[in-house]
Amino acid sequence: MSNKQLIYGIHAVEAVIKRDPSKVKQLWIDRKRRDQRLEALVELAYANKLQPSSLNKDELTKMAGV
Repeated sequence: MSNKQLIYGIHAVEAVIKRDPSKVKQLWIDRKRRDQRLEALVELAYANKLQPSSLNKDELTKMAGV
């Protein structure tokens, strides 16, 4: 049985990384977005040995189901 859960949104993802980064199996970010909040999240990911993957916004929206 799979215990996977898709979490989206900068604040929600940041909270999971800070609480227990081992629970993050993949991290996808919008390849066109460049702002301070996203850059801070990417830095947090790298500090926790996570490697973000870049996708376009349409792909991310489809994955999130919104």
